[in-house]
Order: sequence, then structure tokens, then C-alpha cells
Amino acid sequence: MECWKTKPQPVIHQIDIPASAACHSRTVSPGDSLLERNMALNSEINVTPMIDVLLVLLVVFILSTQYRAILPVNVPPPADQPTTGRATPQLVLELKTDGSYAINGSATPLEALATRLRDLTEGGKRKLIFVRAAPRRSYREVVRAVDLAKGAGFEIVGYMP
Repeated sequence: MECWKTKPQPVIHQIDIPASAACHSRTVSPGDSLLERNMALNSEINVTPMIDVLLVLLVVFILSTQYRAILPVNVPPPADQPTTGRATPQLVLELKTDGSYAINGSATPLEALATRLRDLTEGGKRKLIFVRAAPRRSYREVVRAVDLAKGAGFEIVGYMP
């Protein structure tokens, strides 16, 4: 029957909790140089956030170049190209404080304003007109004048102070 007896198994891992607790409960003192070396400050620069920011900026610049081709931008012609013909004077539609209208300084009644603006578009060649309103003119009157200009064929309306 003795063959059925098993031998005690050797202990593979043994944890000494009281000895470990004493080691962890120690405080760091200035004289303990071994612990100070293990707990030294990490003085290396973490470059991961910097790389993330650079990648985001790269994506923003790539997308901005793509949208530049989609969005219309009014850019003046290069200076080295000669201008064709003579420059036409700019048209300024004025709404004066006394309730009258003027185009480039010449008084025009409201009834004749639409016809006069249509004549000044030169058959659709002129597309730009500037509007200058007196501070006391109502918003409704300014919008009516701009609507007349757009109805006459002006596509771009610039507002002047």
C-alpha cells in the first residue's frame, strides 16, 4: 500500500508577504540613492503629439488646395498683361439725403432710373456697379435701387460707405 502514497510536491512559487510589505512601506529618503535612480525624471521629449499636429496641418493644407479650385475667387489679371481697350469709368449709384438718385453725379428721377441703368450696362458688357447711400436713407430704398440695378443687368453690386 505504500506505493499508493504520493510524494509531497515541491513548492515552485512562494510569496513572502511580510517581507514584501516591509519593502513597499519604506519611504524614499535622500540617502537612498538606488531608489532615486529608479525614480529619476524622464527628460525625453514626447514627439507623438507633435507628429499628430503636423499630420493634421498637412491634411488641412491638402484640403485647402483642393477647395481653392472649387470656390470662385475674383483675382485681378497679372500686371504684365496689357489691358485691352480703354478703362471704362466706374458707375456709382448714389442715394442722396434729400431723397433723390444720381448716377455718377448726374441726378436721375426714380421713374427713369431703370431705363438709365439698362442703357449704362452697354448691352451686358458692364457687370459692376457701386451703390452709395446716405446714412438717413431707409434700407427699403437701398434694396429697391439694388433690385433695379440687378434687373438692368448688373451682376456685381459693391456697397460704398
